[in-house]
Amino acid sequence: MLDNEEIIDVNYESIEEKEEQGELTENNIEIIENLNYNEKSILNKSRDIILTSYDITSTANKIYNAILYSVQKEKNGHYKCKMKSKEIMGLIKKKDNKNINYIKDILSTLKGTSLLFWDKEGNKNVENDYNLIIGRKYIVEDDMFEIEVPDVVYNHITKYKCYAPLNLDILSQFKSFYAQRMYELLRLWSRYNRTVEHKFSVNELRFVLGVGEKYPRYNNFKQKVLEVCKKELKEKANMNIEFEAKKTGRSTTHIIIRILDKEIKKYFPYKRLEEIKKIDLSGLNEDDIKIINSMIKNLENKIQDINKYDLKKEINNIKDYIFNKKAILEKEDVYKILKLLEEENINEKQAKELLEEANFDIEHIKKVYSYVRDMKEKNKITTTVFAYLKSLVAPGVFKEPEKKEKNLRFNNFKQREYDYDSLEKKLLGWDNDEDEDMFPGDIENSEENNSFENELSNNDENENVVSPGDIENNDNISINFENLKLILEEQLISLFGEVSYATWLKYGVDNIELLNNKVIFECQNEFTEKLVNERYKLNIVEILKVIDEQLELEIRLKK
Repeated sequence: MLDNEEIIDVNYESIEEKEEQGELTENNIEIIENLNYNEKSILNKSRDIILTSYDITSTANKIYNAILYSVQKEKNGHYKCKMKSKEIMGLIKKKDNKNINYIKDILSTLKGTSLLFWDKEGNKNVENDYNLIIGRKYIVEDDMFEIEVPDVVYNHITKYKCYAPLNLDILSQFKSFYAQRMYELLRLWSRYNRTVEHKFSVNELRFVLGVGEKYPRYNNFKQKVLEVCKKELKEKANMNIEFEAKKTGRSTTHIIIRILDKEIKKYFPYKRLEEIKKIDLSGLNEDDIKIINSMIKNLENKIQDINKYDLKKEINNIKDYIFNKKAILEKEDVYKILKLLEEENINEKQAKELLEEANFDIEHIKKVYSYVRDMKEKNKITTTVFAYLKSLVAPGVFKEPEKKEKNLRFNNFKQREYDYDSLEKKLLGWDNDEDEDMFPGDIENSEENNSFENELSNNDENENVVSPGDIENNDNISINFENLKLILEEQLISLFGEVSYATWLKYGVDNIELLNNKVIFECQNEFTEKLVNERYKLNIVEILKVIDEQLELEIRLKK
């Protein structure tokens, strides 16, 4: 066993110095709790736990790592974990040992095994000696073990100042306890897919690997421990290592280990990089988008072997590039909107508001503005062009009205020889006296007139009575309450689409009331009332004003 001075010299002073120089921070990126990435069980094992000494069997060490993983995973404020016996048996290779009694023996061994490690409290060196676990319970009916870990050990596990990400699927394949401990140790120092070397004292390796006083001669130590580790690491962990002995006088006192680790060390997506991928790049030209995607891909390729400072710097570089390009694009787009709406006298702030409302879709703004301008020319806008345009440019709000060929004003039936003035009066409910409103020879007989009215109301075979185009192309239409719903329905569906109409507007249209010149539009709940007021009210008012300038709108909750 190493004495106090040698441990401090080997394990802490050199390590702390490397940390200050930033050489040990590549692993310290972001820790994701409860990690099980791509079905892998990853134990982030603290350096302070790895640089300890204990001597147990390979199977016991596998079970101990599984316990540490479970405690780490739960993070429930207690230093305990619960494990089914079946789960523990999965770590035991020999069939004869897959039983409750063997598990209990292993846990008793862990309880009786001393965990020795050094720590610092201020400027003082502190030797710690704790058992691997405090104890366990076995709940017979649940076939469940409840295992408690010492507070100090647990605190070391959760202190991620420097840690080694250990793939428990790999650890469970090792036959040799020494290979398990060597894997844990080298994962502290290795870099993904890059050869690095680190110098260890022979005493340090004996201490960490739990060899103790076994194999005192270096050749035996190399054959029984180092070469076994080398073989298993290559076969099971995809890690190639080479040893170079260094002598002091005639004795081998140090070993340089060259490590090529082909197992990834960051098993989780880096959160800030994932956030960059979600930034909306719409509107940027293809060359800029290619450059941004290339920058992200290059960073992803380096993610396994980049320290947190360089990573943060590259993340910020990508962000700056994106936002600079978007700022340039925004200025160009604002100018285009100002040019498009030049006769409306809007300012830069208003142009920017339109762009943001339309998700910077200039073509969509042009299409909506064309419609609004037509409405303006027909004097059918009671608000400003900017306010009306802004209410329509959000994605999914505006639906371009279809232009339909109509034979008659209110329907598309085959034309007959009728007196249209008389028929219009009948349609609008003005024919209190049939004989007074008819002219000789205009209508062949009353049966033919009834046939027309029946055909007009047949919605299964014909379209709605009044179309969106009818409203826009006729300035002096006055219509009775029976047709009011039909006009609102078709106009609103034409503007906003069937889904939005059915979701937010249909109830109000179906239950509309007309009190004098006031149209009462009811909503089922407060949310719908707020949405209709904010998004649809302006358009409903415009439709009503086209029908009759005297009509007013009141939106309220249903009674």
